[in-house]
Amino acid sequence: MKPAQTRVMHLAAAFLVVSLGVSVAPAIAQVSSDSARVSHLFVIASEGSVRYQSMVQPAKDTLAMMGAKAAPWLAQRLSTSDARERLTLADIFEKMGKVATPFIIPYLDSAGEDFPRNAARALTRIKDTAAVPALLAHMDHPNFSVRSDVATALGKTGDRRAGNVLVQHLLDDADGDVRKSCAVALGLIGDKNNAPALYTALDDEFYGVRQTALISIEQLNPEPIWMSQPIPSAQHRATRTPLGFGVRASLIVSLGISSDKKARKYLAESLNSHDPMDRGFAIEALGLKPTRESAKVVARMKTRENDPFVLAQIARFEEIYSDSVKPKPKS
Repeated sequence: MKPAQTRVMHLAAAFLVVSLGVSVAPAIAQVSSDSARVSHLFVIASEGSVRYQSMVQPAKDTLAMMGAKAAPWLAQRLSTSDARERLTLADIFEKMGKVATPFIIPYLDSAGEDFPRNAARALTRIKDTAAVPALLAHMDHPNFSVRSDVATALGKTGDRRAGNVLVQHLLDDADGDVRKSCAVALGLIGDKNNAPALYTALDDEFYGVRQTALISIEQLNPEPIWMSQPIPSAQHRATRTPLGFGVRASLIVSLGISSDKKARKYLAESLNSHDPMDRGFAIEALGLKPTRESAKVVARMKTRENDPFVLAQIARFEEIYSDSVKPKPKS
């Protein structure tokens, strides 16, 4: 039998399963077992043709409701390299929830890249803290993409037990994507004790890591920790490397999320700096939380400013502030 004919038969059987529900009539012998039902349902759940689109979500919902009956077979499908099937599995496992976790975890140990990556992505959707020990054990996986997905899954659990390992890889992992995932994960976990590591990551050679670390710092808002990472002195600008400049820029921008008195002092100094880059990034910092007072400060700067970068930052601030004070449309 040709593959196309076989798929049509699967789709027809799946339609019957979706229409009749999980408990099908005994007369439908070819789909009477759980494994057969799951197989047929997954075919339709991952179907991409327009003809069967109305059946896709009911098939996903039915598989999710089957829970532990469907989870073992679906977990075996985590070996797939097909993008549509990957997304379908993630959708089903998310809806199925924690009952699927023990069936997924063993596949983190599988050889290759697809199985462990897909397992980590499924656990990312489930957000089950019971998976944390297994995920931590795979943060040293030889494949960087697996480490990155595992870090993301750990962040989604929000479990503080993952903090130390994520900090270690944020600071020491050889791959920039892994360090970036760790920076995001630490922000999601929300433990302010990890803030010093995120400040250190502002010195990372990869721009993506510096930016995600800054976002995570904003999420943690560890104001008392601000002074643990002083801004590099502007007097050293002549010897600053491009990396050092990036750190200074990130630190100045992050001043805008702090209400600490010394942070406000540093921000005021940056706004009045002889270095136009410092002034520009200080204006960007003000734009993180624009106020009427900060708008007046920027307006005064505009009257005496002639640097193109600073003027561009001022224009951007004015746009942000204007949007922030617009009346909200009535619902």
